[in-house]
Amino acid sequence: MSEHYTQRGYQIFRAALPRDLVSALADAAQLVPTYRGEIRRQNGMMEVNRFHTDTSLVANAAGNAHLSMPPGLDAIHEAMRRLITDKHLWQCLHELDGAERYTIHQSILFLSSPNTDLHIDSWAMDTHPPGYAHSVWIPLQDMDRTSGVPCVIPWPKTKLITEADLGLSPEPSAKDRYSRYHDALQEKLQAASPDVATAFMRRGDVFIWSSLTPHCTMPCRPVVRERLALQLMVRPAHLLCGRFGVEEGWQENADRVSDLFSFLRVS
Repeated sequence: MSEHYTQRGYQIFRAALPRDLVSALADAAQLVPTYRGEIRRQNGMMEVNRFHTDTSLVANAAGNAHLSMPPGLDAIHEAMRRLITDKHLWQCLHELDGAERYTIHQSILFLSSPNTDLHIDSWAMDTHPPGYAHSVWIPLQDMDRTSGVPCVIPWPKTKLITEADLGLSPEPSAKDRYSRYHDALQEKLQAASPDVATAFMRRGDVFIWSSLTPHCTMPCRPVVRERLALQLMVRPAHLLCGRFGVEEGWQENADRVSDLFSFLRVS
C-alpha cells in the first residue's frame, strides 16, 4: 500500500473503520438540518443553514465539529471525536507513511454533494516539503454511481506542478491566484486525457489521497442529493506545516488528544 500511495497518490481501504462509529456520526448529523442557530462552516464563518433551492438539503458544510459544536449538537462533536481518534484510522494512515502520530488540521462534515471542481489540497494545508499531508474521506452512508463520490487523477505523491510550470507568474497578493492556477492546471491535465480513480464505497471504507493529488467530485443524480461524508486534513505530527507556494515550513500549536492523534489549535 505504501508503494502504491507513493506512486499513485491515493489509497482506498475497505471495511477499515468500525461501522458502529461511522453510523453514530451519520445518525448525529441528522440534527443539523433542523438546527436554527449558527454553526461554524467549512469557510470558518459562523452561519445558519443554507439549503439547496426547494430542498431540505444543507449546502454549507459544517467545519471543525471535532473541536466544538453549539449546545444541542454535542452528539455530533462527540461522535466525530470518537471516530477520528479511533486506532483503525491511525492504522490506515500508518500503513501509508509509517508515522507514529498525526495532527488533524480540519474536519468537514458534508450533508450534500458539493460538486467540487478539480483542485489540489496543498493550497489549504500541506507539509514542508510538500506532498506528505493527507486528505481523508470517509463515507457516512453507502455510496453508488449516483452519489457524487470523489475521484482522483493518479499522481506521484510529491509531484508538484508550480505556477511557473504552468506559465504563470506567482503573485502572492493576487486575489485570483487560486483560480488562475487551477484553471491552468485543469487545462493541462485534461489535455493529456488522464485516467481517474474512484470507487463505490460503503460505511467503514476510507479514501485517502495526498495533498498534491488532483481530485474533484463526480456528478451525482439528481444534481442535488443527500451525501453524508466526512473529510479530514491530516499531517504526520513530526513534519513541519506548509502550504502551496510558501518557501519555509513552520510548526503550529496542537493539543495532544491521544497517543495517536493531536488536534490543531484553532483560535
